[in-house]
Amino acid sequence: SPPFFCYNIFNMPKKTFTIRKYKPGDEKKLINVFNEVFIENSGSHHQIMDKKIWDWKFANSPFGFKILVAINNKKEIVGQLAIQKNRFKYRNRYSNFYSIVDLCLKKEYRNHNFVQRCYERFLSKMNNVIIGFPSAVWAHSYPTIDPKIKVYHVPIFGKKFDKKSQKQYQDISGEISVERIRRISQAKNDLDKLWQKKKAEITIGCVRNARYLNWRFLKNPAPLNLYLIKQGNNPIGYFVLEPKKTITLVKDILILNDQLKEGLEALTKVNKGLSKSEIRIMTTDPALQKGLLKEGYTEYDREKINQNGYFVSHNPEKTELNEYYLTWADSDWDLYH
Repeated sequence: SPPFFCYNIFNMPKKTFTIRKYKPGDEKKLINVFNEVFIENSGSHHQIMDKKIWDWKFANSPFGFKILVAINNKKEIVGQLAIQKNRFKYRNRYSNFYSIVDLCLKKEYRNHNFVQRCYERFLSKMNNVIIGFPSAVWAHSYPTIDPKIKVYHVPIFGKKFDKKSQKQYQDISGEISVERIRRISQAKNDLDKLWQKKKAEITIGCVRNARYLNWRFLKNPAPLNLYLIKQGNNPIGYFVLEPKKTITLVKDILILNDQLKEGLEALTKVNKGLSKSEIRIMTTDPALQKGLLKEGYTEYDREKINQNGYFVSHNPEKTELNEYYLTWADSDWDLYH
């Protein structure tokens, strides 16, 4: 979640704190701090944290988590920097992948370099750190801490539909079928088989097998819609949807490169059934971007979307943006009107 640090910190009284690692039971106080920080702005649309969400996001994360906790001189918890772990394909090897998902600090403590102190104590010793932000301001604060960190702008693609334009998608090319997966047992073998094929097309990215998808989307306290695409008996892709009032957000998508046309037609047909007038996808994958443009999607201009997505990354080797496979699944924030 992006930090809401838009305050005049220079006029605030100085309040100090120390930083330590998470201890079991801290979540009772962390949940209260989280909600105080993220709901303090009037009109905030951020999801309220509770124990069920906390357990899913951290305690039940497949590969574990790490949290650094800010403690004031009264031994009270006043903030956190939380990190989820996952498996990460990095060129021809696999390693751990670290994603900062919830960074928050009570506003009266925000003049003591919390992020830099956390970085120096923990993050600087880690490789494969990805941090998502909805604005350039906070994304670009990290290179001031460590010049090796790179900032990437993640484009969002969209396509609008009316009744006339959706009629052409009554049928899908070839022997293509789409099935909504409500329990991972329905599609575990197919999803793992798909990953084995797709991983050769991905240079750098989070492992997207059945275990990951089950936790990330189906076990989510607010489950999202997971759809498997097949050509005959062979899985060729999947997508995860979060319907909003008039917009369908594609939270994650993975389609074999030679089946992009069929996969995106399947996405449009499902969206037609949801009666949404627009689809939005965040992706860095060049093959998928090319496929989207061929299907009539356009990249949003800076003025036409509320905010732009940014990631910062610290990796052991020099990398380029188009080597990452990133979608909304690799963060926990949304960008839409």
